[in-house]
Amino acid sequence: MTENVSRFFVLMFLLGYLGCNDSPSQSTSQHSAVQSAKARQQLLDDLVGKLNTLPKYVNLELHPPRIILDARSSTDGQEILAVCGPSPNGPEGLNNMLTVVTGNAGFQRSEIQQRSRIQSGDLVRYFANLDEDAQEFEIAAYGYFEMPVAQVLDDNRLLVDASLTHPVADPFKLQIWRYVDERTQKIRERLKVYQEFGLYPLHWQPSPDEVILEQIYQGLNQWFARAKPRTGWQADPLLESLPEDLRKSKILQKYISHDALGSLIFEVHESRLLQQAIWMRDIGLWARGDSFDPVARATALFDWTVRNIQLVAQNDQRPPQEPWEVILQGRGTAIERAWVFALLCRHQRIDIVILSPYNPNRTSGTPSENTGFLPALFHEGELYLFDPVLGMPIPGPNGTGIATLEQIQSDDRLFRQLDIDSDNRYSQTQDQWKTATASIVASPLALSHRASILESQLAGKDAFVLTAPTAILAQRLEATGSIQDVRLWDYPFRTLLAKRLLTASQDRTRSGESLKRSRRTHAAIDFCVFALIPELWKARVLHFQGKREKVIDPEHPGLVEEINSHKESLEFYRRARPTARELAQITSTEELKFKTIAKQHAGYWTGLICMDDGKTAVAIDWLKERTLEDWPDGPWTDGARYNLARAYEAIGKLDEAIALYEADTSLQQFGNRLRARQLRSSQLKKKEE
Repeated sequence: MTENVSRFFVLMFLLGYLGCNDSPSQSTSQHSAVQSAKARQQLLDDLVGKLNTLPKYVNLELHPPRIILDARSSTDGQEILAVCGPSPNGPEGLNNMLTVVTGNAGFQRSEIQQRSRIQSGDLVRYFANLDEDAQEFEIAAYGYFEMPVAQVLDDNRLLVDASLTHPVADPFKLQIWRYVDERTQKIRERLKVYQEFGLYPLHWQPSPDEVILEQIYQGLNQWFARAKPRTGWQADPLLESLPEDLRKSKILQKYISHDALGSLIFEVHESRLLQQAIWMRDIGLWARGDSFDPVARATALFDWTVRNIQLVAQNDQRPPQEPWEVILQGRGTAIERAWVFALLCRHQRIDIVILSPYNPNRTSGTPSENTGFLPALFHEGELYLFDPVLGMPIPGPNGTGIATLEQIQSDDRLFRQLDIDSDNRYSQTQDQWKTATASIVASPLALSHRASILESQLAGKDAFVLTAPTAILAQRLEATGSIQDVRLWDYPFRTLLAKRLLTASQDRTRSGESLKRSRRTHAAIDFCVFALIPELWKARVLHFQGKREKVIDPEHPGLVEEINSHKESLEFYRRARPTARELAQITSTEELKFKTIAKQHAGYWTGLICMDDGKTAVAIDWLKERTLEDWPDGPWTDGARYNLARAYEAIGKLDEAIALYEADTSLQQFGNRLRARQLRSSQLKKKEE
């Protein structure tokens, strides 16, 4: 026994010795691993924290260019008129020399009425009117060419760093402007480079918060640099359901190939999609209403989409839009409305698919307002139908509830109850929908390995949705008897392709280049107001945040306070609205144009916030007097009329609401007339009761 005890102690000594001998290195290694994991988690927490508070990082420091030479500061107090032609010593065919025929410019004088000497880099605004150059960005937007000064030759001649396509023999007005801060100049340069050359087609927008988005993008790639790919990851099999022209597109291969989707490196343009996810999540949290029922929540989110996205027509001149661009601008086609609706619901864990009549021969193309499509809520085996063209759900039997696809397939009367009369019949028919295709909404990022890893690390109030539940959703859809085919919705992929094609070299014909340039011009002009008036951008992103809860003490999750970003948003909308006196004092054509647009936007969106916050009387004032009456032919006429009618409904002024709906001539007029009919019917029922 003594021998056994001795052996036991010897064994324990050896184990202890060996353990002590290894423990310092093991302990150091474990400590290092723990510290590394903590640092990595801290980095992610910091990045997510920045995403959750993006409005805080909006840069409001921006100063517009100022005029340094015009009629008021010319040598004789008269307009400066100039012609344009080739420089005597310049290359042949280059029309880049401006000659002042009135002789009153004084370009080289050091001081004239307290203005600075004209120098290289100043901007010439030349108000020539050339039909050949009608597609020029400045001509299309403001009525002048804008060209940097390259060299001052003498008091009345200078060279510009650009060239007109033809010499200008008739004299036109000339002004000289100068940027007083570098950021404003860089914004204009970015917009001009995109408009003229189409560079950076997926991330050309110089938003006031692009610096923080760049930091988030770089930080996430730093975080992913230490991540290990999940073993066995494979690209989504539903990618094979995309039409052949998309699957074989060389341009799209950069985004949908197995290597591209499996990469753990974020592309720079995907920081916008992270921002988009935050916007969609935040809007959904307050716009979904108080009900926990998925049908009620989806209906509320569809209603928000219709009220906040003014319906516009599909147009070859209009550039394609991502959902974040649609909600920022507040305008979109019916298909874009459906896309936004689907993403809003996804962040609330509600499944929306895009239904279209089944076509076994369809190998390319995408549904449109003409071919027929309906977004549908998929809940408990049923597909509830919504129509973004009508701006309302498809009513169920006897006009109550929301019709399902199965009900439509078995009873044509559900569609026919939407006929206004024999001459105005609802466009969809039962025969179209005997069999249907269900398309799952996803983008390349939503199908990527990096999106699934990042999303899995987010929890609680920090969580947002980046992926699409394609496999589970497809399986459930296939189990229903009303769906013939399940596939990926090709519209997001076509939008990505269309954005890239705005700069691609496939069509180098003059007409092809002109169309691409025209589309880029439209996009640049639409975005300019947010880039050059950052208060409007900040108001918009605060508008999206709405009302939410903030945990005061992390150790006590139940201890929260309500944050209402709408209050702050209203203040920034106010700051983006110049007064009539301020507008009258603006001398720059460009600045006047954008300040006017900002005033129109801010006034209309103020009305929408007031409606969402239950301040209906205030909303009516903004929509009726400060939008429709102040700007009867403005950009928000259709949306303001519809929302004004909705406001009248809310306070029981049904006659006023009906009058607005019935007089409507917008793209949503059919649905608005149906809404008027429903209101008249409810009025009659109340009278009978």
